[in-house]
Amino acid sequence: MGWMKIRLTTEQIVAGEVDRVQNAFDQLFIAHHSPHAALLLGRGEADDDYELFFSPQATELAAPMLGTMGAQPCSPPPRDGTALVIGDRVAFEEVLR
Repeated sequence: MGWMKIRLTTEQIVAGEVDRVQNAFDQLFIAHHSPHAALLLGRGEADDDYELFFSPQATELAAPMLGTMGAQPCSPPPRDGTALVIGDRVAFEEVLR
C-alpha cells in the first residue's frame, strides 16, 4: 500500500474531525506496538483545509478506518509545512528528506 490522505474542510475541523482521526489512529498505532515507519502527518492548506497523510505502513494499520473516511491515494507530502502528528521523529526525517 502507498501513501493516503484525508482532506478535512474547515467545518470538519471545527466539528473535531482532526482529533477523532488522530485518536483513532493513535489507538491503532499503540495496539501495534508503535511501528517505526507508521506515520500520521498533518499539513494546513491555503484555503484553511487540513490534510492528514498516512505513510504506507500507517495505511496498512488504518486501512478499514481510511476506507470509511474517503481517503485518497497520494504522493508523499512536501517536507515544508508538513508536521509529524503521530509516529517516530527519526522515521519522519528519513521519509521526508
